[in-house]
Amino acid sequence: MGQAILLRTLTEESIIGFGKWTDLKVGDVLAKKYYVQIRWIYYNCSMITFFDNILEEVGITKGDRIEKPGKNPDKFKELQKIFVKYRSFLNNSHLKSKARKIARGKISNTRRVENIRYSKGVMQSKNQGH
Repeated sequence: MGQAILLRTLTEESIIGFGKWTDLKVGDVLAKKYYVQIRWIYYNCSMITFFDNILEEVGITKGDRIEKPGKNPDKFKELQKIFVKYRSFLNNSHLKSKARKIARGKISNTRRVENIRYSKGVMQSKNQGH
């Protein structure tokens, strides 16, 4: 007898049904931005795939897709390294931009503020909403 191949194609409303997210829908995992886990499922579970819009959202382009049924954990690791490098690049560029703004004094909370001492009466009126 031939063996039936049951390939699951998941939508945003599909329940994952295994592992840590047994009761969660794919849309819930996407809403929490757990893109790494969706990519892991795609590359490591041979009988599970996703619709194109979900794959695009998690960063799997048409060139990075694999033939299903099948799995390719090495492709997942390779793609994950690219995402980590890209994320660290964005973080570093953000830090450099913030450092420039601080040096120019454009971020108000980084300017030096003199400690001003208020009297007890002034503080009471501030706290009472006057």
